[in-house]
Amino acid sequence: MIKRIVMIGLIGLCMACGDQPAKPPAPQATATDTAELDGVALMAMAGDYQAQRNLAYGYSTMPYPGQAKDPMRACAWRLVIKASNHRQYDAGDEGNVKVDCGPLAPDALEASINLAGEYLDAIARGTKP
Repeated sequence: MIKRIVMIGLIGLCMACGDQPAKPPAPQATATDTAELDGVALMAMAGDYQAQRNLAYGYSTMPYPGQAKDPMRACAWRLVIKASNHRQYDAGDEGNVKVDCGPLAPDALEASINLAGEYLDAIARGTKP
């Protein structure tokens, strides 16, 4: 009985405080946390096929610490992989292009194509985009 009264009191208190309780801020990635992402990104920009695939997968499905999901970047990296003529490129990569680029709106797809071009230029020059 007392437990029920306490619960009703807490519910009433929460309702009086506002719509929703404040959420704690999301934890920020530290330099140590992002070391793996940074390493993969450097390798991808050096033209490493597997690193490019891993970076794209991070943007589409399972981000590294410090990496946010970003469908346009995922698509851009899939297009980089396709345009790079890696000898390892196969039907799975072609499927990944369809999965990551297919659902994008036309303006997002255009942005991804432009971003892929920037990545390809930077890879060719050996610089960051």
